[in-house]
Amino acid sequence: MEWPLVNQNPIVPWPTVRRKAGRPPQHARRMEEEELETQKYGVKRHGLKYSCSQCGMRGHNKRNCGVVPISSTASSAKKLKNPVRRTE
Repeated sequence: MEWPLVNQNPIVPWPTVRRKAGRPPQHARRMEEEELETQKYGVKRHGLKYSCSQCGMRGHNKRNCGVVPISSTASSAKKLKNPVRRTE
């Protein structure tokens, strides 16, 4: 049994997709309206008051705290101590 002949367009192969060489271009900048829509649902840090976990004061964090805690002198002594290498 043979296939019947049909008078339709022949089968065209898929076009080959070639990627451009080099780094891909960045996405286009969003419109202001789109940015406002995305900002509705995100968490913002703008206007948030930080407080230090060491002294409890606002305006700085633990890293930039000028107050030296009492217990840190013992722990800093351990950090500054040079390791002893034993030679035999």
